[in-house]
Amino acid sequence: MAEEGTVVHDYKPHQETYGVFIKLTIATILACGFVLVGLMAVAFADSFALLVGGGGIAVGLICVAITLMTGGRNWLPATGLWVLYFLLTVTLV
Repeated sequence: MAEEGTVVHDYKPHQETYGVFIKLTIATILACGFVLVGLMAVAFADSFALLVGGGGIAVGLICVAITLMTGGRNWLPATGLWVLYFLLTVTLV
């Protein structure tokens, strides 16, 4: 027990928890982006709507899950895939 007047800072567990929170927040934002673009493809695309929408959601969520399982240090592949998926969907609409 700490004596009166001394402050014990336990930053290591706090930093680990904060790091996990940030990684999960990024993953959630990317997953929502994939679902949003996929639903946009299903609703508005003229050709291959279900294939582009459902396939894009599935591939995007798998990419986000793989990035999380590898430690979540490099989000560039998942973000790049989302940008390409968005551009593909916009060209089909």
